[in-house]
Amino acid sequence: MIKFRNFLNLRSAGSYLALAAMVVFATSCSDDDDTGVITPVPEQNVVQYIEDSDNLSSLDLALAAADLKGTLSGAGPFTIFAPSNAAFEALLASNDEWSELGDIPADVLSTVLTYHVVNGNVMSNQLSAGPVTTLQGEDIEVSTIGGILLNGSATVTSADNEASNGVVHVIDEVLLPPSIADAGDDDDDNGDEEPTIAQILIDSEDYSILLDAVVRLELDGMFDEDGDYTVFAPNNAAFEALLASNGDWNSLDDIDDATLTAVLQYHVVGMSASATDLTDLYAETRSVTTLSDETLYFSVNDDGVFLNGTTMVDNADIMASNGIIHGINAVLMPPMESIAGIASGNENFSILVAALARLDLVDTFSGEGEFTVFAPTNDAFQALLDSNDEWNTLDDISDELLRTVVTYHVIDQVYFSSDLESTNYVMLSGEEATVELEALTIQNAALNADLLNIHATNGVIHAVNDVMLPPSIQ
Repeated sequence: MIKFRNFLNLRSAGSYLALAAMVVFATSCSDDDDTGVITPVPEQNVVQYIEDSDNLSSLDLALAAADLKGTLSGAGPFTIFAPSNAAFEALLASNDEWSELGDIPADVLSTVLTYHVVNGNVMSNQLSAGPVTTLQGEDIEVSTIGGILLNGSATVTSADNEASNGVVHVIDEVLLPPSIADAGDDDDDNGDEEPTIAQILIDSEDYSILLDAVVRLELDGMFDEDGDYTVFAPNNAAFEALLASNGDWNSLDDIDDATLTAVLQYHVVGMSASATDLTDLYAETRSVTTLSDETLYFSVNDDGVFLNGTTMVDNADIMASNGIIHGINAVLMPPMESIAGIASGNENFSILVAALARLDLVDTFSGEGEFTVFAPTNDAFQALLDSNDEWNTLDDISDELLRTVVTYHVIDQVYFSSDLESTNYVMLSGEEATVELEALTIQNAALNADLLNIHATNGVIHAVNDVMLPPSIQ
């Protein structure tokens, strides 16, 4: 979160009331939709909307004090990310010299307000991640992971309030222009500096078990020094769930040092990656390498950021002097076995393992690679055999046909369930299979919800309750 106390102690360059987080993207609005129906234009402009909103009365006073009402009543269009009254109260409380808006210099208000205005009109579903240049000249950073986030901390709480000359999105925090924030940091009489990763963990009750693990393994020194790290931090509830998953684990003391070290290093990446950076990386590689030299996969969709398909980032962009922390809701366990190894150890897949062995594919799925295997369960294979009177066992199916069927269940790229889309995927056999997310099927075969996202060293397994037959042999 933005720490106002670090830079609001100055009434000159450092004092600022990042008040109306107002970002607008350069898009044009049409009065008609694709159906030819005319959409009524709201009668109120953005200023009048703010004036009539009880939750934006502080913003209304600030606009008047900065003499910006006339400008924002013009043709525009404008998109305004408008801090609520509670956001302004938090701002005033952050500086002992400010008891009311009148205590903030008008030039500071004007700088802050123009920092939050961009020419254009954009609805929430048109916002995209990345920097947006404001009328004040500096950029606001937009993230669209799990909602709309501005500058890493301000959340849009009420979107798409349309006006005749733009749109208003209400936010829960007053934004601070970087130039003012940096000036305040340089001149802060308290000498406060951004805390290190270790200091943040020490000060947070939510990550006390993670801190205990870090201290036990003597990693706190690394996280308290200069560096550049991204830490995916499991909260206390995540560690409690991990301990509950193993009857031999009652506390961290029951986990040996080697295992605990491997687990913790799997949560750390040797570079700073904000939520926006993760979105960009997702478009390029969809994975990062951790300190344990293993691959950590992440997915980005409308629900947020997921690690290895199931673990969600639920507290993004906790900024530190030596990196970034993202809180997560589960402990990530590094994969220990290959796809073939996992299947061999799971009684649900014994017929599939027999098929792989017969086709000399065990080595393929034991070695390096990136595969997604939609693995038919034993029941699925039995249903296939029952569908043909000439098939009593796998031995009754020709090698050629069996190979075509088995390779039709594999994609040579990693797709966790949170990556999948309702579209066609080219399988290893060369033919396409259609995923339907709403029905949770691939080529009409139901994915087994209890056996999804089984992470292997060379990919991921999703169990399916039916054997898929390629179109060419149906």
